[in-house]
Amino acid sequence: MARRESLYDRGGEEDEAAFLGYSLIFHNTDLGVGAVVGKYFDKDVVERSFKQLKGILSLRPVRVWLRSHVEAHIKICYVAYAILSLLQCEVARLDISAVEALEVIRPGYRVKLKDVASGFEWEAFVELKKVQERIRNVVYKNG
Repeated sequence: MARRESLYDRGGEEDEAAFLGYSLIFHNTDLGVGAVVGKYFDKDVVERSFKQLKGILSLRPVRVWLRSHVEAHIKICYVAYAILSLLQCEVARLDISAVEALEVIRPGYRVKLKDVASGFEWEAFVELKKVQERIRNVVYKNG
């Protein structure tokens, strides 16, 4: 509706506005119409996944042209999304999303100390909030 009104505001004609909101999907496959339309709308899941990844990982546009670079980029994105999906499964019982969990634990950090003389090592997670500890315990199966 908003696009149609915008078109009229710019002096557009009724015949132009008649097809606003319609899409044409052209394909040259052996798939049926229903399967093609289903696949077309399935891409929305992938697009939302990449949008989610770009947001939480603060990815900038990647411009790669070599086939090996494109394949590597796709593999990295796939692995990152697989990890994000796994995290989503783990933190679901805390009633937060994986993206929210990553944002919450971001300010936490790990301290690792080593005494060179004795070789004694000590390591600890430093959580600034109780929810960070809950997330860590769920992910590492400690709680």
